[in-house]
Amino acid sequence: MAITPDSVAAPAPATCRALAAFALAAGLALAAPIAPLAAQEQEESWDYWAPQREMVRRGQQAILTCNGLFTSHRTLEQVYERELAFFREPIGTPAGGDYEVDREQRAVAIGDRATGPVMRAAFRDGIGCVILAPDQDFGDITGLPAVDMPPPPGD
Repeated sequence: MAITPDSVAAPAPATCRALAAFALAAGLALAAPIAPLAAQEQEESWDYWAPQREMVRRGQQAILTCNGLFTSHRTLEQVYERELAFFREPIGTPAGGDYEVDREQRAVAIGDRATGPVMRAAFRDGIGCVILAPDQDFGDITGLPAVDMPPPPGD
């Protein structure tokens, strides 16, 4: 006898519900041991963005220190007191730390290669302080743009 769609009777609704309940229970039973493992795999203990945040933080401190010293003509003590006040832990103190101030080139470097990228900023005539790329150093300052023009007339 050939089986055709018309010759097969549909299962009773109670049977369908029983099969659905069994399938659900079996699926949950199989997934239960895997769920804690999946949750453990989702926990991230490594901070992938820490190096980028540290580079940005050092760059901010470099540009703020440069502007404070060479645009606003403040002392290093005033820069730490005012410009760098919003940092929870600025690098160094007015007495010293992992930074360098080059007054001749009107530039600053913040950080130490052993603990992260060294970020630098330099004052450029007519522009103000500019941040240097992480792979640039004080030797690259003379190649940076500057605007050499007289101040506008008047006050």
